[in-house]
Amino acid sequence: VVITFPLVFGWLHFEPVPGNFELYRASIFGFPTFTFPVDSIAGFLLFHGLVWSSFLVIAGVMLAMRR
Repeated sequence: VVITFPLVFGWLHFEPVPGNFELYRASIFGFPTFTFPVDSIAGFLLFHGLVWSSFLVIAGVMLAMRR
């Protein structure tokens, strides 16, 4: 929920920094908050958080379908 809703509703947005494609800027509610390198640990966690949460959703659906 913490990752999914902000991304879907556009509250959280990632965009490359103009002139430097190695840095990304995170914007929350349209306001730039922080920049981070693409290949950093923060970048990895932010970009893959939605993938990991989808695995939890799939596991939960499988448990619900089994019942």
